[in-house]
Amino acid sequence: MNVVQSGLVLQALLALAAVATGLLCPVSWRSRATGALCALLGVAGIVTGAAALGGANGALTIPLALPIDPLVLSPDRLGGLFMLVVSAVGALVSLFGIGSARGAEASRTSWAAMAVFLGGMQLVPAATDVVSFLLLWEIMTLGSTVLLLADHASRSTVYSAAIWYSAMSQLSFFFVLAGFGVLVAATGGTGFQTLATVQEGSWPANLAFVLLLLGFGGKAELVPLHVWVPGCFRRRRAMSPRR
Repeated sequence: MNVVQSGLVLQALLALAAVATGLLCPVSWRSRATGALCALLGVAGIVTGAAALGGANGALTIPLALPIDPLVLSPDRLGGLFMLVVSAVGALVSLFGIGSARGAEASRTSWAAMAVFLGGMQLVPAATDVVSFLLLWEIMTLGSTVLLLADHASRSTVYSAAIWYSAMSQLSFFFVLAGFGVLVAATGGTGFQTLATVQEGSWPANLAFVLLLLGFGGKAELVPLHVWVPGCFRRRRAMSPRR
């Protein structure tokens, strides 16, 4: 295995270890142990992303029992850049959480969801096909939604904010799925290189562009798809943990 392949495998293993530690570790050690594993997950992503950005090649292939192409993770230079950036942020947040997480933020649910979110977010830029991209995208969304819901038992505003976030995230996912579906039907494959062969200016290309713009634009809160964000963040600020 080269650096990229080893880094992809290590990220997956560290994410699984962090989830298990967050769920099983006693409260006295939970933040330190899980936070350290999440920080190491970020470091692994930084190294992998830097290697891909520098031109190193490597792929992690995951065969499926379904009659479709296997999942392939192989970041290119652009994917390496995104992986490096999100991994660096994730590592810093994890280190900060070791000493600052209190109450619901330090619960089994929060730390396990944190590991799921970081693992999905770091591996999304490595996706080379529609199936792996959507799977990792949903893993990332699941982790972030559970993080929002972690304090729901003690603060009613959490539930409302999480419902808005989850609904808009799934609506965005629907548009992204539909856009990719149009391209897959037009090109006959699920790999991004195959999708790129769609004829420019054709109706499948134009329709897919609109659908993907709505999907990714909704996730990025682009105007005017941002209208739900102020209310959600007001609710989120209202539930900030008491110190």
